[in-house]
Amino acid sequence: DADSPNLLICLDRSESVIAEARDRDYAQLRLSLAFALRGLKVGSKVHVVAGDQSIQLDSIGQLPLFQEFLKSVFLNKDLRSDVDFSIAPHCSFDEIIVLSDPWVNPSNYSSAAVLAKHLRCLLLFTNRELNLPKQKLELQCVETGEKQLVDFSQTSPQQQLNSFVERQEQVLTRMAFETSHIECPSFQQSTQLINLSREHLLR
Repeated sequence: DADSPNLLICLDRSESVIAEARDRDYAQLRLSLAFALRGLKVGSKVHVVAGDQSIQLDSIGQLPLFQEFLKSVFLNKDLRSDVDFSIAPHCSFDEIIVLSDPWVNPSNYSSAAVLAKHLRCLLLFTNRELNLPKQKLELQCVETGEKQLVDFSQTSPQQQLNSFVERQEQVLTRMAFETSHIECPSFQQSTQLINLSREHLLR
């Protein structure tokens, strides 16, 4: 149906998303499945982009195919890239949902505003990111391998992270994105994830 609404779900598969913990990895894939199901139930055509891979879903009957797609994304150790809007279908979307993390690079999303009426970016936090230790640490950038010693014993690392995320959200808001946070439960607790995400899934 040419008049069916179009939903685009984008999975940020950069190193920061998948290297921190399985909790975020599983949460991202499970949420993409839940959002796809929600879209299909209301009659949307659902398009999903993950790294350089994409899939289109036209009916709920294709969910097993989508599950195989997500499995291949999860198992593909060479798929390490941010969202690439250039591989999305050339059509107008009613909504774009990006599933990323607090380390999202907003500059990569500058082209999204011309593709959709409504833009949403869900930042998925791991438990460790929400409970940073107040001590000396050696941090390593997962994308460059660069290491740096930092001393959080005299300052609040959580406050610094919160300020950083706030700046990230301000940039995304200026780009017309609506932003939200989701704390990822243990990867074994899929029901808890859906409960935490209910307000986002029911919209």
